[in-house]
Amino acid sequence: MAPIKSTILRLEREIQQEHARSLAAMHQAYEQLSAALLQAAREFGYLGGDPLGALGHLLAPSPLNHRIAEESLTLWRTFFACFRPDEAAFEAARFQQKASQLDARITVLSPGERPDQQLTLELMETLSGLWEERHADISARLDTLIGELSSHQAKLGSVQLTTAHQSDEIERIAHVVSQSLNELHERVPDGEPLGQQVARLVARYRTDLAASRRHAQGMIAAVRRLLDALNAIATRREPPPLPPAVPPALPPPEPAALPPPEPPPLPPLSPLPVTSPPPVTSMLLEPPMPAPTPEWGLWLWLWLRLRLRLRLRLRLRLSRL
Repeated sequence: MAPIKSTILRLEREIQQEHARSLAAMHQAYEQLSAALLQAAREFGYLGGDPLGALGHLLAPSPLNHRIAEESLTLWRTFFACFRPDEAAFEAARFQQKASQLDARITVLSPGERPDQQLTLELMETLSGLWEERHADISARLDTLIGELSSHQAKLGSVQLTTAHQSDEIERIAHVVSQSLNELHERVPDGEPLGQQVARLVARYRTDLAASRRHAQGMIAAVRRLLDALNAIATRREPPPLPPAVPPALPPPEPAALPPPEPPPLPPLSPLPVTSPPPVTSMLLEPPMPAPTPEWGLWLWLWLRLRLRLRLRLRLRLSRL
């Protein structure tokens, strides 16, 4: 029995030694773990020496994490609030459809509750992708707007050149119209529109043209009467009676141009004495000539006077033009 008892005692001693070594190793591991835990807790502001306190300090949520969660939630809501009203039907609906699952999880949160770390990470990752897509859309729109702006600026430059040319032409026309009105002794009020000046100039030209036409018609009628009288005198017929004396319509007074001097009236021709008739041979070869009469001299003087006045009027009209 003695050997068995000694063997049992030896085994018990080995077991105790093994337990002691295990406890020592466990104590050493505990000391190392406590030191590492305290060192990690001190990096986050823990000043105590209790490993359990250090562990509680590490596991407690920090104010920075709370702030990050709150800011991520605010950024999420701000992103979807930045869409314009005209984008609500297309762009905003497309982005909201992509973020519908996260919106459902955010809706479950009670008022004032912060999202956890997992939800915060998902919000930031999703916002990163959505913002890149939104930025690409905005860049494409800006490129389109820049292209359209460049084309419109080019068109505007050509329009400005055309407008400048037209303005120069309008100024030149205004100067010509003003000079024409001054030549016609028409006073141009200050600030009168160009359209009214042109209307006055056209009205004046129409009046002068109508007067010129009436004068020309009178001259034509007078020349016809003169030709009829000369034909009557040449054929030894009774000349037509003279029209009643009507004073001619004088043009408006022009201080710059003096009226031309009237030619002196021609004296009436005295009738020639009647001579013997010419021989028969000369009468057969030449047509008979009428004997001059006082009416013939009057008609000749009237024809010369009308011709002179017509020439003077034409010269005056040409000088005005």
